[in-house]
Amino acid sequence: MDTYAGLLAESNQLICGMFPFSFYKGMKEEIIKSTEHLKYVLIDKQDKNTTLLSNDFDNVIVYGGYFDEPLFNWLKEKSAGGLFKSGTNFIHNKILLIDPFSADPIIVIGSANFSENSILRNDENTLIIRGNTDLADMYLTEYVRVFNHYYVRQIAKKMASPGSRNPLWLYEDSNKWLPTFFKNTTLKGKRKKLFDEMYLKPAV
Repeated sequence: MDTYAGLLAESNQLICGMFPFSFYKGMKEEIIKSTEHLKYVLIDKQDKNTTLLSNDFDNVIVYGGYFDEPLFNWLKEKSAGGLFKSGTNFIHNKILLIDPFSADPIIVIGSANFSENSILRNDENTLIIRGNTDLADMYLTEYVRVFNHYYVRQIAKKMASPGSRNPLWLYEDSNKWLPTFFKNTTLKGKRKKLFDEMYLKPAV
């Protein structure tokens, strides 16, 4: 567990984490720290053991969920937790991606949860793969797909709450939204910078 926390501490670009259950305290501390680099975290469900509190806007923390409005939920949605008593509702993957846009990405994957109980008491496996940029690209692509699926739900619910701007309303004046993508201090600007400066493997 300390090895994983240490790898998180060494990141200087981007951290992506997918956690189906609560995870090691030392890893949580590294994730909620105020840093200049970005951290995208997806957790299956929010409860007293999984809630992460951070004042750093660079930390984007998302919990699994679904739309409960009739338009989206015309066929009642059943979670895996409700159907199979599995303990998870939306995700079961255990993934850590550290600096995946760099020339030296780190991928941590396997069946083991990032918890002491899983590592010490269960028969599980974990792989730490370093420097494989092709594999990092593939895992990052899949991570973004799953993350955005739940991020959209969480943001739409938040923005639809009383006093918030309607998420279906778009700015007509580009000057109201475009400049944020070109400031290195904003979340959108830092995200754009990741793609601008990403490592490209030389063509063979």
